[in-house]
Amino acid sequence: MCRGGSDLPVGCTANTYAQMMVLCISCLLLTQSLAGSAARTDCKCIRGYTGPDGGACAECTAGTYNYTDGAATCQTCGAGSFNPLNAATQCTACETSKYTESLMGKPTKCVDCAANIWEHTESVAYVRVLLVRA
Repeated sequence: MCRGGSDLPVGCTANTYAQMMVLCISCLLLTQSLAGSAARTDCKCIRGYTGPDGGACAECTAGTYNYTDGAATCQTCGAGSFNPLNAATQCTACETSKYTESLMGKPTKCVDCAANIWEHTESVAYVRVLLVRA
């Protein structure tokens, strides 16, 4: 594995890591590493998944997302946004006159507001307001 008689191993390619400085091992499924990685913990979960560096990754469930590589936890979609899919990297904003409906506390779809009710954005929170007809 060594070039030109060196005691150092050949650099490992992306998505592999050096084991005991002599062997390049593939990262686990759904993880990736940079070229030249020297430890299993250099293999990080890809976006849309979460798990310990160097370990197995689990997909973010519907209503959650993870837009970074690595051990970051999946975040719940914010008010007025949703995600119906697993392994998402972002949430989608609801259209005007719709609000998020949650499944087990996670926003998975947008539904129409009831008659005479609309959603009004105030910073990151949605406030339900009843319109009164004169």
